[in-house]
Amino acid sequence: MARPRATTAAASRPRRASTKPKAHSFLSPVAPPPPSARARARAGPSSPSSSSPSTPTAAGLSFLSSPGSSASPNPAPRSRSSRRSPLASPRTGTASPLSAAVAPGGPAPSPASAAVSSVGDLRSSAASQMEALKRRLDELHSRAHTDLDASLSRASKRFKIQDHACQQLTDEVDKEYKKMSDSINENTEMIKAKYKQIMAEAQSSTSRVCKVTIPEMTKSVEKAIDGLRSRYNISMPV
Repeated sequence: MARPRATTAAASRPRRASTKPKAHSFLSPVAPPPPSARARARAGPSSPSSSSPSTPTAAGLSFLSSPGSSASPNPAPRSRSSRRSPLASPRTGTASPLSAAVAPGGPAPSPASAAVSSVGDLRSSAASQMEALKRRLDELHSRAHTDLDASLSRASKRFKIQDHACQQLTDEVDKEYKKMSDSINENTEMIKAKYKQIMAEAQSSTSRVCKVTIPEMTKSVEKAIDGLRSRYNISMPV
């Protein structure tokens, strides 16, 4: 027959932890002595029976609790601080240097409580910070204003220099234009005068030709014709 299956109760039952004590090794951390050993150490070696270890484990590890102790099973009793193990808990061990430094003056105040202890201090610190910020803003504003004034002055100087150069160039151009216009006007006047002179001479010559030269030529031609008629006895037709 097949084996009966385990019930759900047996399956859900947690496994018991192994309570078998582990063997002590040389590299394992040294455990603190039991309270009974501490009580006997406080009371001192009153009798040979009380100085003997109560358990074999304590007797076997008593010489390992302190590095400077002898290998005898009954070492001399020591103080509580020297009997403690280096791996003991912080509650039973020696106080740390930080706790020793803080202990005489009481609990160390937090940085926030040390910096600001009251509302007045907070207001004064805020006011000082605001004053520092205001001074910083004033310095930045004055620096920016100074830089702006310097840049504006440089720009105005450059503008004045450029304006002066442009004004000089404009004056030179005006002078050249006046010179050219004056020369053109002079040439125009000269041309007009010459034209008038030419026209007057032409009119005088034309009037003389028309009034004197042409009638004289006509008379000379008629005289020549009359001389030819008289020479060749040519009568004029009626």
